[in-house]
Amino acid sequence: MHIYGRAISLANNGKVPACIVFGDSIVDSGNNDYINTIGKANFPPYGRDFDGGVATGRYCNGKIPSDLIAEDLGIKELVPPYLDPTLQINDLLTGVSFAAGAAGYDPQSSQIAEIYDLGARKIAVISAPPCGCLPSQRTLRGGFQVSNRGCCGTGNIEVSFLCTEYDKGTCEDASKYVFWDSFHPTEAAYRYVVRAIITKLPLD
Repeated sequence: MHIYGRAISLANNGKVPACIVFGDSIVDSGNNDYINTIGKANFPPYGRDFDGGVATGRYCNGKIPSDLIAEDLGIKELVPPYLDPTLQINDLLTGVSFAAGAAGYDPQSSQIAEIYDLGARKIAVISAPPCGCLPSQRTLRGGFQVSNRGCCGTGNIEVSFLCTEYDKGTCEDASKYVFWDSFHPTEAAYRYVVRAIITKLPLD
């Protein structure tokens, strides 16, 4: 797998066998549910647009980028958290997420060298830009109607334990919003970005 600007290209129409994920809350599919931290997203309204309306620990109203990439590449529908005690061997073979909210990711770390030494040969490093700083993130695009605040509560400060089902200002339709809380994009925004990555469409 090679990164060309904002797109993923598979050499010789190859198939990606697994999606192994490292990172922070953008791609944490629930690891923080199993560690002692206040940084969790395993309660409503998180997950309200997820299948069954379940808060899985994903910092979003639905699926996150790792889920969408794995789905679009035909690997699996969801990338489970590595710390999930119900994890099956097939999950390990097709991919898991080692990401944890608030952990961060250092592209200069030894993680890449370590997974290369373990046999990985197709490695993609995709990083999120400083979302609130880029003019492109502050303008209306992709059919979104609201880009200057999140859906949860006031949309200005609510994140993790501050974003709760008791916030009276939480929006009805998250698909109109770029951000779910004050930091994390909505599933609709993630789909827009992942589609551009997978299909090489420019982010117009």
